[in-house]
Amino acid sequence: MKTVAAILLSVRYLFVFRKPTLETIRFTNIVVDGNPYLLFTWKTVDALYLKSRQLGFRSRSSEGSAYRMIPADTAEVELKLGNLWYSRKFVLQLIRIDAKTLAQVSGTKPVPCRPQPQLPVPRPFGQLKSAAISAPVFTIKQPVLQNLLYNI
Repeated sequence: MKTVAAILLSVRYLFVFRKPTLETIRFTNIVVDGNPYLLFTWKTVDALYLKSRQLGFRSRSSEGSAYRMIPADTAEVELKLGNLWYSRKFVLQLIRIDAKTLAQVSGTKPVPCRPQPQLPVPRPFGQLKSAAISAPVFTIKQPVLQNLLYNI
């Protein structure tokens, strides 16, 4: 059943000729009991897979989250994003955070949090019309690389 789903997913991306893009990725490198872990979440557009050889990780979902244990001497991790026609590589620079120090700091310094009301943002129209000319409006999304750093 897995192979049938993989084949159907590949057929779906057969006519997608755009380059895969990484819309957002958030990651942190945390050390728990002397073992380093990489926690990351992602959201992709026009991508069939996201994989990393260093982590031994492969996913066919367009958005998700994962955590992996990494070797102690790893300073950067390479992620490969691709579809049937194109592939792209992204390098994540890692900064280690110790979980014990983080727990002590977060326990002694409470940060006040107030929920902010979210107002609906009007979406742009699909086409601009001027006289007899119509042109589609495209928004190009840039990848957002965000490292969750904590000042200790």
